[in-house]
Amino acid sequence: MKRIICVIIFIVALLSLTACGKEPVAPRDDMISGFAVNQGGIDFTGRLERGENGTVITMTSPETVQGVGFAYTDDLIIDCEGLTTTAPRDYLPYSAAPSVLYNALMYIDQATYIGSEDGVDSFSVPTPNGTALITSVKGEPVSLTDNCSGLVFAFS
Repeated sequence: MKRIICVIIFIVALLSLTACGKEPVAPRDDMISGFAVNQGGIDFTGRLERGENGTVITMTSPETVQGVGFAYTDDLIIDCEGLTTTAPRDYLPYSAAPSVLYNALMYIDQATYIGSEDGVDSFSVPTPNGTALITSVKGEPVSLTDNCSGLVFAFS
């Protein structure tokens, strides 16, 4: 009986030690999420779908861009109410919200852990024009701040 108690205490101690210093879960590479961003004093919202087949960003507001979609696969496919065109992936200016979002998420697998505060983990991500900061909770991205453009995306 004493051996069993000693073994149980040893296992509990061992498990509690393995939890110390463990780096949090990296932000997910694949995701489906809504987002909001303010650019030039205008509030934009949209939907992001990122998976193994590419990244699709669909704008939902304001009304002037509602329904415009950007599908990043081998090329960039821009869709507006059924009218589509294909362009190179770097066709949009870097500072355009879809480009900033795509470029930061393209390198999310290279995220470097910075630290945690109140259960929110921070990661630095390289981008073609600098770095971005991604915050996440248990691997689910919460926000993305692009240092070059200054855009801050909030995910929902």
